[in-house]
Amino acid sequence: MPDSVSLSHAIHDFCFHCRYEKNLNEKTVTAYASDLRHFSAFLMKHDACSRVSVSAEALREYLRSLSGYKPKTIKRHVATLKAFFRYACDFGLLQENPIQPLKIHIRIPSLLPNVMTLDEMVQLVGVLYHRPMSAELALVQRERRLRMTAVAELLFGTGLRVAELCSLDTDAVDLTSGVVRVFGKGSKERIIPICRPEILRALRLYRESTEARRLPSEKAFFLNRSGARLSPQTIRADIHLLTRAAALPRRVTPHTFRHTLATLLLDEGVDIRFIQHLLGHSSLSTTQIYTHVSQSSQRHILEDFHPRRRLPAPESTSDNS
Repeated sequence: MPDSVSLSHAIHDFCFHCRYEKNLNEKTVTAYASDLRHFSAFLMKHDACSRVSVSAEALREYLRSLSGYKPKTIKRHVATLKAFFRYACDFGLLQENPIQPLKIHIRIPSLLPNVMTLDEMVQLVGVLYHRPMSAELALVQRERRLRMTAVAELLFGTGLRVAELCSLDTDAVDLTSGVVRVFGKGSKERIIPICRPEILRALRLYRESTEARRLPSEKAFFLNRSGARLSPQTIRADIHLLTRAAALPRRVTPHTFRHTLATLLLDEGVDIRFIQHLLGHSSLSTTQIYTHVSQSSQRHILEDFHPRRRLPAPESTSDNS
């Protein structure tokens, strides 16, 4: 019977199918594999089943076990299970989809993104270029300081995700034409222009600083101290050091630059569809989280553009009339 196929074998085949037949992004396949290993380990621990045919009750128990996770994480695990069992049914490993009858509702709270103000960006740029170097940054080697500057400028200049920035190759950063070629989620390519000379200069200075030790076989634009491709963890550490030196009153991550760019562009009146394309969002609804405008901007807009200003003001009257 098809239902007797082992769960581990089915997971292996499913990941192979996603990687080589559906050509999904490697990070997506890795997340699928991790989630399904977690699912399989739960079943083994609770003696539920080691076969691909899983009971609805076992699924409910597993979903209940995820209650301590964040809603987004739970939603990802559920999406993985749905994709896996859909594959199992499509390829004849299961006769019925065990997750389909379950009514699963996961409410993800709508949180405003963490955004730096323009004044905080001025503070950050001051640390990069104008202020006397802090004791912490003075101890950092010149190449790393140039890298920190180039990374911060590029994150704010283009709104790249940290993984996209790390994956940049030297041939994807054209400093002559002033464009960056990015492969985002789902391996979707987009071309982002670099229009500010400050960003191009920071990238050029960094690239020149790495020429002497760059191995011919290394394609990565940003390098770690070993000469290999820079990791997201290292970028987060660099950004933490920069923002601490700038004494910013909030926690800043590489993604904060992306949020800040999108929000400030909207404040400037830039069309949301342009911002959607710039950030590589497949859905406009994702970009709409940035349509929150700061209270000061709301006041400015309402004071300057509210149609009530075009109506006549009331004549002065006494309170008793």
